[in-house]
Amino acid sequence: MPVESSNRSPFGDLVAALTADDLLVQADAARLLGELRRPESVTPLLRYVTDDRHYSKVAGFHALAEIGDRSISPSLRPLVSEPNCPDDWYWYGRRSVQTAAAVALLALGDESGVPFLLALADAGDEVLFCWYGPAVLKMAGSSAALESVRSRITSQAICEGTGRRFADAGFTVMTARTLGLLGDPLACDKLLELLSHQSRYVRGQAAMSLLGAGATSRHLQAVRNLLPTDPTDFVKIKATLALHTAGQGDTGLIAQLARTADDAFDRAVAVEAIGLTGDAAHRAEVVAALSHADSYVKRCAVEAIELLSARQPGDDSSTEIIRRLLDDPHALVRLQAAKYFAARPFEVEAKR
Repeated sequence: MPVESSNRSPFGDLVAALTADDLLVQADAARLLGELRRPESVTPLLRYVTDDRHYSKVAGFHALAEIGDRSISPSLRPLVSEPNCPDDWYWYGRRSVQTAAAVALLALGDESGVPFLLALADAGDEVLFCWYGPAVLKMAGSSAALESVRSRITSQAICEGTGRRFADAGFTVMTARTLGLLGDPLACDKLLELLSHQSRYVRGQAAMSLLGAGATSRHLQAVRNLLPTDPTDFVKIKATLALHTAGQGDTGLIAQLARTADDAFDRAVAVEAIGLTGDAAHRAEVVAALSHADSYVKRCAVEAIELLSARQPGDDSSTEIIRRLLDDPHALVRLQAAKYFAARPFEVEAKR
């Protein structure tokens, strides 16, 4: 049973979860600690990425890069060559950890992992092109080392390469993210093609990436066409969000599906989308989702409330509901609630 919320620290809950038995709980705790960007997270996160032997610890490297403490670079450097992680046949676990370490170092201004990244790029490795392409392309700065890696992540290299980047739906979703950030004509043509992919997840990401690359009339019409024709609520949510982000269309359909979508995952995605739009007019749908039976719906609702509250400070009508989620039966829901309060500790302390 979870510890009573009145006797613990939400931030402490997140740190403790880095050593949970469940690998997803560990990784999600790392992700949330990275979002908080608190300096006191550095030591436990560094221990996590060093001692843990599972590829899911890549979330810890991203979190450390988000916090931005450059003094840890010497501790990360050995993990590029020896990641303390066995390989696996499907996810390329060892190489993914090595890449995560090298990318984190680069984000911290340390170029020691650049030769490893260049070797991946020159080999056309989808671990870099698909999984870490977005992180490299969005990285702040313009050093010669960073540009040398960026210059190799091109639409031509991605679209003409072989491997699983377009053979596996999971890889294709990530590849679509990379293509959206590149945004050149070849990338956009490929994204237009992916709007007809058999996977709803690929179609949804292609819509987001295409309009992120540029809201031309052709792109807008292609995404609008998904609304009456696509058979899935997921794609309709993503297409509506993409159009709204591009300044086209309202969020009414998203709010409707946040209330009525039959599939719990689709409902969660709609709730998440409300948070991403920042449209406080649909806050009631998000608050209602905090009490949904599905754990993922609740997690997305807590995150959406946090995003909406950033746009509308002072509205704490949902705080007590989220406080109860600190004792939810689902570990990932508890972590999301803990992160909510760790970002505003005064709201917990006031109740003790």
